[in-house]
Amino acid sequence: WTYIALVISETVKNNIRTLIDKFDDGKPSLAAKRRKLKQRTLAYYYTGEREPTIEQLELVAKAYCLEAWQMLVPGLDPTNPPILSLQTKEERELYARLKSTFAELQKIKD
Repeated sequence: WTYIALVISETVKNNIRTLIDKFDDGKPSLAAKRRKLKQRTLAYYYTGEREPTIEQLELVAKAYCLEAWQMLVPGLDPTNPPILSLQTKEERELYARLKSTFAELQKIKD
């Protein structure tokens, strides 16, 4: 169990770091201000000094328009977050259109 806890802890830290690096110029202070989170707490998560509780992880995930379970997926790609299986053809087509639109918006933003 200790190994699993370490892997989860490292994954969460890396994913929080990835989000802050991608969307907040690698600055936990900027991320905290933009996302209305506590600066010191977010900095602790960013450096791995502390680990968020499930409730805190939900707040961080929500601040980035994600769900907490997505923060537990190793190698989170903020531009293409993990999703649950799409069941219908319409869901798959809608997701493809949304993903394409998001990619185009990112190009405009960058």
